[in-house]
Formats: sequence, structure tokens, C-alpha cells
Amino acid sequence: MTPTHPKVMTQNRGPAAAPANRDAILAAARQLFAERGLDVPFSAIAQEASVSQGVLYRHFRSRVDLAVAVFEENVAAIMQVPESHASGADRFLAAWTQMVDMTVSHVAFIETVAESALDPRIEDLSEEIRAFLRPVLAEAQDSGVAPAGITLETLFIALRASYGLVKTHPINEGSARDEVEGLLEALGLPTAR
Repeated sequence: MTPTHPKVMTQNRGPAAAPANRDAILAAARQLFAERGLDVPFSAIAQEASVSQGVLYRHFRSRVDLAVAVFEENVAAIMQVPESHASGADRFLAAWTQMVDMTVSHVAFIETVAESALDPRIEDLSEEIRAFLRPVLAEAQDSGVAPAGITLETLFIALRASYGLVKTHPINEGSARDEVEGLLEALGLPTAR
């Protein structure tokens, strides 16, 4: 006679859990992308989010879909920061500081764009952030906070150079951040200091 073991029943919340599962997946992906880059296995993301891989794939069919969702949240965060600031100079400094911080702290911010550059959603998000920054940068230049000769392209080149410093830095984030601050100062761009 085969012994019977009582089954432990877990409550399956089904579709009601979908928004919480998606949020948990995005939080886990953001954390693991920041720590390990975009090559982190889906299984590690599912485990960190406390969901099955099936649930993860129900929300995000591919790594690009997940990376785009994380990038979309990053863009939204940048565009929300300046809302509390009255002047264009304050809005620019808040947005720029957020972008530099994401570049230094979360390498996936730049990797997402590089890895998924051909995805039209990335192109749309990139244009959305550029459209947001154009008038903010112009106001900051009018008030003297940003140098007159700085363009949006200069800002994005500075971010890519900052990413390169962080990605290739052999020591730690703190010393890499110091190098990024030095680079931005040399370019005449505002720093978080």
C-alpha cells in the first residue's frame, strides 16, 4: 500500500495576482539587470520575483520585452522628477542628475538602448525623452545653469562615456562615480556634487 501524503493547497489567485506579479518581475529585473547586466537568466529573475518562469513569460515573451519595460520605467522616472521643480534650471538639474545616477547605478539603463536599439519601442521612448529634454535644456541654458553650446547629443554622448567608465571600472561604484563626476566637470556639464 502506497502511503498518501496530504497535499498542501496553495491559493491560486489567478488573474487577480497579475498586476502584483508584473510589478515583482519588473523590480527583480531592474535589480538583477543593475547587478549583472542584461544577460541575467530569466530563471534568476523569476526566482527573485517569487514567480514561476511561466508567469514571467506570460508577462514578457522575450528579454527585449522585459528590457523595454524596464527602460520605459526609467524614462517615466526621469520625466516625473522635474514636476516638483518650478524653474527650467531646476527641472534640468533634477532630470540630468537622475539620468547620470541611473547610468552609474544601473548599467542596464544604457545597455537596454544598445541591445535593443532596433526595437521601435526603444526608438519611441528615446524620442519621448529627447522631446521632454529639449525645452528643459533650453530653459537651463537661458538661466546659465547649462552651457550654451551643449546639445542633446552632447548630453547623450556624455552618458555613453559615463557608462563606459562604469562598465570598465575595476574597483567599485564609488570610485567609478568619482571618475564620472570628473568627466562631466571636464565637459562643463553639471554634476551631482
